[in-house]
Amino acid sequence: VPMMIDYLRDPSKSQFHPALRRGLRDMGLSAVNPLLAATEMKDEPTLMAVVTALGDIGYDVAVPYLARLLQLPDTPSSVKAATADALQRLRVADPSKLSATDLFYDLAEKFYYDNAAVRADKKNPVGLIWYWSDQKGLTETDVPQPIFHDVMSKRAAEYSLKLGQSHGDALSLWLSANFQDEADLGPGQKDPTLASDAPSAHY
Repeated sequence: VPMMIDYLRDPSKSQFHPALRRGLRDMGLSAVNPLLAATEMKDEPTLMAVVTALGDIGYDVAVPYLARLLQLPDTPSSVKAATADALQRLRVADPSKLSATDLFYDLAEKFYYDNAAVRADKKNPVGLIWYWSDQKGLTETDVPQPIFHDVMSKRAAEYSLKLGQSHGDALSLWLSANFQDEADLGPGQKDPTLASDAPSAHY
C-alpha cells in the first residue's frame, strides 16, 4: 500500500493511477488500516482516491475517519463530496448527521474489546500500526501482536478527544486501554509506539 500511495501522489505516474485505484479496492481488508492512516494526508487527488477505496472496500471501521474529513473545516469540497459518496456506500443514510467524536469513541471501544474489523493476525508475532506524514508518506511500526488492539483503541480515543466537543468517556477509555496495553505485554516486551521515557499507565 505505501508504494501504491506514493505512485498515486506522483503526477508523472498518472498512467498507472486507474490500475492503482482498482488495486487498492481489490486488496480488501488488508488495505484498510494503512488507508485509514492515509486519511491524514493533504494531497487532494490522492485523498479522494483513498476515501473512494475505503467506500469501495466496505468496512464500517472507516466511518469515523470519513466523518472526520466531512467535519474538518479545511477539507476541500471535492474531498468532502467523495467522502459523502463513500459513506453512502457504507450504508450511512445521512452523512451530515454523523458525529466523528462519538464514532471514534465507539470505535475505540470496539478495539478495546478486540472486535473491530481491523485486527492483528494472531498467527504473526507483531501487528502493524500505520502512520502518515506528508514528508515520509505511509510508515509502519511493529508492535507485539497482543497489544495491537490496545494501541488502536488509544488512537481512536485520542481522535475523539481531539475533535473539539469530546465524548465524555473518551479519556476514561484511553486510560483503560493504556492499562490494558501494559497488561497484555509479554515479559520483556515494550510498546514501541510510546516514548522510551513515557511514564507508566499507573502514573
